[in-house]
Amino acid sequence: MIRNPDYVSQLPDGWKLTTVGESYHVIGGGTPPTEKKEYWEGDIPWISSADISGVNSITPRRYITLDAIN
Repeated sequence: MIRNPDYVSQLPDGWKLTTVGESYHVIGGGTPPTEKKEYWEGDIPWISSADISGVNSITPRRYITLDAIN
């Protein structure tokens, strides 16, 4: 349960306080095999913790294909 801190009343109209878990679904542990080069020559960003250097600074170093996701 989220407690309502004072800043909730300062949110823009239409915004609400929520949790990460309510905003999107996080899936982990599904790295495509790196030995399959064809999986790593796509245009879908593959983001790992090494790609995150700040709250607003994410620079993907690798990209995967749709086959890699499937």
